[in-house]
Amino acid sequence: MLEYYRFKVVHDLFMKGQFDEACLQLKELQKRYLGLSEEISALKAQVCEYEDIFYFARNLVFDGGFYWLITGNIKQGPFCPNCYNRNGQMVRITDMRPRRCAVCGEIYEVPQTQLAKSRSGGPARALEQTVAVNALRSITAAEQMAQLTLEHQEALELKETRKNQVKAKVIQFDPDFKRKINAGSN
Repeated sequence: MLEYYRFKVVHDLFMKGQFDEACLQLKELQKRYLGLSEEISALKAQVCEYEDIFYFARNLVFDGGFYWLITGNIKQGPFCPNCYNRNGQMVRITDMRPRRCAVCGEIYEVPQTQLAKSRSGGPARALEQTVAVNALRSITAAEQMAQLTLEHQEALELKETRKNQVKAKVIQFDPDFKRKINAGSN
C-alpha cells in the first residue's frame, strides 16, 4: 500500500529545489504504484478465471450416467464420469455402440439412465434422487464460487479506488504529473 504522505514529501522537496532527492522519492512511489497495478491486473485475471469456473459449475449436469454441459439450448456430451470424477477431465464419449471413453477405456454398454428406466418401467426414483443431489451440490459449489468472486471483486474495487486516490494526490501536488508521465512513456 502506498503511503500518501510521501507525495507531500516529494512536493516539498521539489519546492525546496532538491530535485534529485524528489525524483528518487517519486521514482520509488512510481515503482510501488506499478507493482500495485500489476497486482490488480493479476487479480482481475483471477476473477475472470473464477467466473469461468462458476459458469462451468452452473452448466454441468450429471444425469446419473454421464455428465452433460448445457450451453444455451444445446446439450453437449456425454462426458465420461470416471475421467471427470478422477481428475476433472471432460472427455467426450464416442457415440458408437458400445460407447467407450478414449482416455480411461471405460466401456458403457447401455447408458445407466436407460437401465434404470427399463428396471423400473418408468422414470427411476434413484436416478431422480441422484440428479437432485448433484443439482444441490452444484448449487452449493456455485454459491461458494459466487462468494469468492464477490470477495475478489471487492478487493479489485478497493485497489482501483486506491489507485485513483494516488493519482489525484499526485496531480494535486504536481499538476504537470500527466504531462511528465506521458513524456516518460514516449
